[in-house]
This record gives sequence, C-alpha cells and structure tokens, in this order.
Amino acid sequence: MKVIDNDTYDVSNITFDSNKNIYVLTINGIYKCPVEQTEFKKMTKIWWKTTEFHFNNGKLTDISYWKQTRNNSFIHTFEWNTEYGLPIDYRYITFFNENGTEDYVDSSYSWGDTGYPTININQVVKNLNFQKYLINAKVTKNGPINPANFCNIIICNNKENFLLASLLITIKLGLTFYEENGKWFFQIIIAHYGETWGSESGGQIKTILGNDFRLYS
Repeated sequence: MKVIDNDTYDVSNITFDSNKNIYVLTINGIYKCPVEQTEFKKMTKIWWKTTEFHFNNGKLTDISYWKQTRNNSFIHTFEWNTEYGLPIDYRYITFFNENGTEDYVDSSYSWGDTGYPTININQVVKNLNFQKYLINAKVTKNGPINPANFCNIIICNNKENFLLASLLITIKLGLTFYEENGKWFFQIIIAHYGETWGSESGGQIKTILGNDFRLYS
C-alpha cells in the first residue's frame, strides 16, 4: 500500500476516529489521513517511534540542601541501544510518575518551614523540541566541565521576599548524549541553585522526575 512519498510500507492496522479520520499503522510509524483527503500518498506521519527508560532505583528524586551549597548538579546516564536510532532522532520527552501518569512530576523548594511548589516539569517540556536543547558532549561528575553549563531548560527561576530577606531559586534541566568505546549514552542533568540574602534560614530543593521517561519522534 502506498502511504507517503511514493514509498510502500507494510500496513498492520487501519482505524478511524470519531471524526472519520483514517489512521494507518505501519512498521515505519502511524499516518493520519483527514476525512476530506482521499490520497493516501499525502498522509501525514504523526508518530514514528518511542523509546522508554526506567530509572534504576525506582522513583528518581534529587534533593539539594541549599544552605550547605548554592549549586548542585545531578547527572543520570543511560546506555543507549542503537537499535532505537540515536537521541537526535527524537524530538519530545515526557516523564511519568509511579502511577504511570504525567501528573506530579515536579520540583519544589522550601525556605525555613515554608514550602513552595513549582510547575509540573511536563508542562515545561511538553511540545518542546528538545533537539534544539540536546548537546553532544560527554559530562562526568569528576570532569573539568560544570554540568550545570549544559542545563538550558528552565524549570524554575523564582525569587521570594520576606521582610528584608530574599531567596533566589533556580532549577534547570539539561539533555546530553555522547559516544564512548562504540556505545552511545544519553544523559539527564538537573541543576539546583539556591541562595538567600539577609536570612540565616536554610531549605531544600527537590526535583522528582518520576519512575521513567519516554522519548518520542
């Protein structure tokens, strides 16, 4: 069956939605043919592939106690199976919590006894083409490069004030990949920064990325 650009793909399933749009599942992806369109060769590819990674220790939670250190970076490295292609073949990333949903994948911070929530991380990365943010560079905890320099997705950049005291909190996300000894690796970097002025109260920054994440093309 000719689906798009005069290429012939094996079709494994054809279905319709409530608006009678046609969806064709092939080994190369899912194609959509609007109801008013009759030529399959003009179908639009709406999905190609997805790759899922599970965090080794269950829920991935990173915590910084910012009175002890203003900056803290966490690096999570995943060996990449090249059967999936390379990270640059994907465009979107979504994190999932222990319930398998996209809710409550977030960061929070405290100042003394007061807690402050931040936006759901998926709201930040949703529809964000991470190819524009993906960096081809090896990052190690003991290397000469500051991992936070690779964090270019801002999750939180908040300033709180109480009387004459103030608090600045910055939370960033970074995505890198690299090749080493014939293997490819994908990295997620989380950078926490917290600092107060006119206050001796400390606090913490907590980022919860859930149980797993998926990449979509």
